[in-house]
Amino acid sequence: MSKKIYALSQFKAQPTIAAEGKDYLSYPYTDEINNIIELHPDEIWINCFEEMDVHFIFRNFIEGIRDWCVTHNRKIIVHMPSAWDKRLLDDPILDVRGTYGYHLIMYAYNKHDYKHISQTDWTYLFTCYNRRMDNHRTELIKELHKANLFDEGIVTYKIDDQHQFTDPYLTILKDLPLIDPLEPDYEIYKTEDMMPCAIAPSYRSALIDLVTESRYTTKDEFFFTEKTNKPLMTLKPFLVMSNQGFHKRLKDVYGIEPYTEIFDYSFDDEPDYKLRAKGIVQNVIRLHDRFPTPESRKEVWLKLQDKLLANKEAHETYILSKEKMTPEAFKIFDRLGDCELYGDWEPSIGRYLHHAQSCGWIQSDTTEYFIKASASHNVSGQ
Repeated sequence: MSKKIYALSQFKAQPTIAAEGKDYLSYPYTDEINNIIELHPDEIWINCFEEMDVHFIFRNFIEGIRDWCVTHNRKIIVHMPSAWDKRLLDDPILDVRGTYGYHLIMYAYNKHDYKHISQTDWTYLFTCYNRRMDNHRTELIKELHKANLFDEGIVTYKIDDQHQFTDPYLTILKDLPLIDPLEPDYEIYKTEDMMPCAIAPSYRSALIDLVTESRYTTKDEFFFTEKTNKPLMTLKPFLVMSNQGFHKRLKDVYGIEPYTEIFDYSFDDEPDYKLRAKGIVQNVIRLHDRFPTPESRKEVWLKLQDKLLANKEAHETYILSKEKMTPEAFKIFDRLGDCELYGDWEPSIGRYLHHAQSCGWIQSDTTEYFIKASASHNVSGQ
């Protein structure tokens, strides 16, 4: 018998705001809850592949459907980049599962040549691009500035006038020209060339990239996004300011080998993010002493070519692996007719289905099958 699956994505709730004094979005999920009560599905999926703050986005839905789940012995399967939030893990009606996260978005960009990749000239030692303010980004930029390294790289950071951060060093950073000299009018989403996955014009003018990922607080809060994808795909050594053990996980899970020829990764297992920032900057100081000229930087980059290429291949191969990329719940798509999809499934599951079809993991007409089937469903709000 065909299994009924009701799916939710984050996209309907994201345009709303949090109510005053609340740490979650105000979107009520009234239609979705009523649909589930009417449909009585076998499974409920929350699909939040590109966002870590599931509680922030779906709290109203989880609480609104809780009694129904308890009464009908249902658990909500939560798909997110990594299973880290204790509030979710300890909730008896949730089954939290880490998934491929940003990989399908990255893959879509990786299939095309990046724009604005200028001829490498090795003028700078490092690049460090930052937009949204956060404590770990401020800490890294502060340490770079204190070490007098700004002249050796490109550092960008948008410090909002109404920010809520308390580090007093921000008053110093606010007066500095933290912009890309080749793109001084940068404003994210302003043009296609200013989208998050786009490569900055100055990107290929430095030896290494200092990546500031989106998460940094707990060891389990691993989030591999387009920020780390860029140096992997453009053959650039990199260090990541993120959660404890980030580089170890890159190696253990994704097969991306560390660049021990030039980096000391002892900072990676440091629990304190401020000490991790110091460790990254100590690496930059050592590299400045070892490779002070464009010629010396180019020479070491050429010596790293085999590993850079191998890491790029490992990254691309992971995305093309059905075993690694397919969430357990999605194995039901191997055969048409085993399930029916309801709710807001296409924005979240559609990307996976198209990828799986193009890789030959599932039938080539699977997406079309579910679209046609959804059109015939008689559920309120569908």
